[in-house]
Amino acid sequence: MSEPETFLDVFEPPEGMIGHSAVVVAMTAAEDFLEAAMQRFSGLRPRQRAELGIITTYLMLDGHATAARRTVLPPARVPGLHEFQPKPVGPELLLHAKLALLAFATSRTSEPVYLRLAILTANFTYTSARQQLELIWTLDVPLDTSAPKQDRADLAAAGTFVTTLLDRWFYREEKNVPAKRRRLTSRLDTLLKCAASVEPANPRPRFIHSLEEPLYEQIRRHLHKGIPSPRNFLLCGSGFYEQPSKKAEKPTVLTKLEELGVCTGNVRRVALVEPEKAGALGTWAEKGMTDGWTVARPIDALKTNRR
Repeated sequence: MSEPETFLDVFEPPEGMIGHSAVVVAMTAAEDFLEAAMQRFSGLRPRQRAELGIITTYLMLDGHATAARRTVLPPARVPGLHEFQPKPVGPELLLHAKLALLAFATSRTSEPVYLRLAILTANFTYTSARQQLELIWTLDVPLDTSAPKQDRADLAAAGTFVTTLLDRWFYREEKNVPAKRRRLTSRLDTLLKCAASVEPANPRPRFIHSLEEPLYEQIRRHLHKGIPSPRNFLLCGSGFYEQPSKKAEKPTVLTKLEELGVCTGNVRRVALVEPEKAGALGTWAEKGMTDGWTVARPIDALKTNRR
């Protein structure tokens, strides 16, 4: 992404359409970025959205308090957006998922005709949009079932994930209110219903999450099913690695990647590392014993000073 506007393109409606509803899940989000996203999604300025009086976007963030964040966004702080209050969680239950599920319609009062799923490495902040090297994967699915079966399976699985996450980790004010009387979350109900409606028979989604099972074994199974022949190149990157220790040992994450079992005997393995956040990988690499791995620093090829 060369410009922050590219990140905001996640919220850009298709030509001839308008944003109907959206749910945003992340570890963190910033008010200024959310306001920009709402303007892109709705085509309306804050005062216009406030006068319209419709909640279209629902925010779900990690529930742990930080120095920069103690409470959820107050009502109407970002007009048209509602943040769900998280339930108390243990220190080990970090909400690290980053995704957006969106619905679009042909007018402000019509039903959705188009869905979009975005999976990101980024949080919804201008730090991610302007300063960091991030990845975004998007999937667009019209509600006329013309989209490929695989795409529809992924989008439906993401909708199920959002529903499960909402039920387990967040307070839903209108949970016991009959659906027809829900004013706050009526558009969320419509969005999740639309996501469920596109699920094909016998779905095999690529979309995975760790609410029921750790990611590693799921990734391993998907790779073994989806790769017809062994691969000879493995590339991984992270903003930070395991905490350094006194011993210069190979980080556990690299060992686990080697154990995926989908690579040839002469595979080339590359780990991208920010030097000041290399953690255990840095301690290990400084000894010059990288044991079959090439350690490289990421470069912003577009020269926009991203990290």
